[in-house]
Amino acid sequence: MKTQNMLRLVFGAAAVTVLLLTASCDDANNPSALVGHWLYESGYKSRKPENIELFKDGTGICDGHPLSWKVENKRLVLLASIAGIAADYKVSGYRLTLTYNDGDDERNATFVKKEYAETAKGAIIAAVKAKAEKVKKGSFTDARDNKTYKTVKLDKQIWMAENLNYETEGSKCYKNELGNCQKYGRLYNWETAMKACPKGWHLPSESDFDKLYNFVNDGTFYADGINYGDDYLKATNGWAGNGTDDYGFTALPGGEGDRNGNFYSVGSYGYWWGANEVGSEFADFWFLSSSYYSEPKNTAFDKTNLYSVRCVQN
Repeated sequence: MKTQNMLRLVFGAAAVTVLLLTASCDDANNPSALVGHWLYESGYKSRKPENIELFKDGTGICDGHPLSWKVENKRLVLLASIAGIAADYKVSGYRLTLTYNDGDDERNATFVKKEYAETAKGAIIAAVKAKAEKVKKGSFTDARDNKTYKTVKLDKQIWMAENLNYETEGSKCYKNELGNCQKYGRLYNWETAMKACPKGWHLPSESDFDKLYNFVNDGTFYADGINYGDDYLKATNGWAGNGTDDYGFTALPGGEGDRNGNFYSVGSYGYWWGANEVGSEFADFWFLSSSYYSEPKNTAFDKTNLYSVRCVQN
C-alpha cells in the first residue's frame, strides 16, 4: 500500500538555502496576508517544521530557527539556515501548503494560521457533536445465520456498524483464526463480497463511500489539534492509533489477505471492498490507516485480495 513518506527537513547552521513559496492570486502581492503564526496540520510530524512564524518586518522563525522573507514576483521567498530541501508553497486564506518532491513523488505538508485554529477548534467540535446527536443507531439480524449487527444511520444512509461476519466460500478469518472473525469480521475476495451482503443490503458503491465521506468531512477544514474525518469513523480501540468514533461507525482494522494465504496489517489498516470494477482484474476498495492522519481513501486492487465488507441498506 502507498503511505506518505516523511519530509526530509534537516536544520543546520551552514549554508543558507532559499525556499520558494507560491502565493495565491489574492495574496501574491500582499505580504501582510502572510504575516502570522502557522501551525503544522497533516501527515507525519516527524522531522517536518511544526511552526513557521512570519513577522511584518520581514523576519521570522521556523521551529526556533531564524529566517527572513519577502514577496518578489508573486512569490514569497524565505531565506533560512535549512539544509537539504527546496520547496514551493501555496497560500490561500488561513492555509499554507508546502509542496516538495522526495525523488519519487510530489508530496505536501499543510499549515494553518494559529489564530484560525484556536477559533475553529471549538466550532468544529461543536458541529461534530451536533451531527453525532442526530445519528440513529439500531440493529439488524441476518436471517441466514441469525447474527445480529449494530447499524447506524448517517444522514440518509444506513450502514452496518460492524464488519460482516457471514461465513461463505471465498471468505476467511485473518490468519485463519476464529477469534479474528469474531473481532474484525471475515475477509472476502471481491467476487464473494459482491454476493455476501444479506437481502436488502448491498456492497457500497463509490457513490456510497463518497456520501459517507461527505457526511463526516462536509468540507470543513480540520485545524491543528482537531481530529480528521478518519478519526470520527475509527473505533476507540483496536487500532495502533485509535479514533474517536463520534458517529458510531466503529471502523476496525481487519487487515488483508492475499491469494497465497498470507495476511497483513491487522490493527493498522482497515480495507473494505467497493462494488465498482476497474477493468477485469481490479475493483475499488476503501481504506483507513492508523499510521497517519488523513481522510478515508478510495483506490483499486486485485479482486483476489481478501478485504473486509461493510454493507449499506438498499
